[in-house]
Amino acid sequence: MFCGAAARALTQEPDFEMVGHVDTVDAALEIAGCAQVDLVLLDYDLDGQNGLEFIREAAARGFACRILLLSAAIPDPALRFALSEGARGLVLKSEPLDRLFAAIRAVHAGNIWLDDEHWQIAVLPRYSVQPFTERERWILSGIVEGLSNKEIGALLEVPETTVKFGLQTLFNKTGTRTRGGLVRLAIEKYRYLLVALGH
Repeated sequence: MFCGAAARALTQEPDFEMVGHVDTVDAALEIAGCAQVDLVLLDYDLDGQNGLEFIREAAARGFACRILLLSAAIPDPALRFALSEGARGLVLKSEPLDRLFAAIRAVHAGNIWLDDEHWQIAVLPRYSVQPFTERERWILSGIVEGLSNKEIGALLEVPETTVKFGLQTLFNKTGTRTRGGLVRLAIEKYRYLLVALGH
C-alpha cells in the first residue's frame, strides 16, 4: 500500500513482508480489512484522492494497522488532522531510503516518527486540528458540489436558516465572502475535510 519506488526497495529488506501494493483508497481499505496488515505506508497524494480519506475510513472501521504517511509535501492542517485520526508519523519523499526504513521500524514498534519541523507543526497549540465542525464540513461539501442552501438543509435535515448561519460562519473562519471563494479554498486547502454527501 505504498508508492512503487518504495515498494521495490522494501521487498529487499528481510524483516519486511509486503501484503499489498495498491493506488486507490478503496483498494487499500479492502486489503487492510481482510489481511493481517501491521502497517500501512500511505502516500498522501493518491490518484485523484488523498491519503486522509483512507485514514478517516480506517478509523471509522476500527482497523488496528498503524499508518505512516509518505509525502512530498503536506499542508499543516492535513498533517494535524492525520495525526488526530491515528496516523503515527510522516516521511518525506526527499528523504533517503534508510530514513524510510527506520521510520517503518519505529512506527511498527509503537513509536511516533516526525522530524523536528513536523513535531513543531503537530504540537503548536495555536493551531486547530480540525478548523470546521462536522456540520460546517457538510455545508462546505454541499457548496463544493453546487447545492443550494435549501438542498443542503434537506440533506442535513435542518432548516435553511441553519445552513445560512453555517455558511456565514464559514465565511468568517476562512476570510472569504462568496460561495465561489469557498469552493476554491476548499479544493486548494481543505479537500481532506470534505465528505461524500451521497445524494
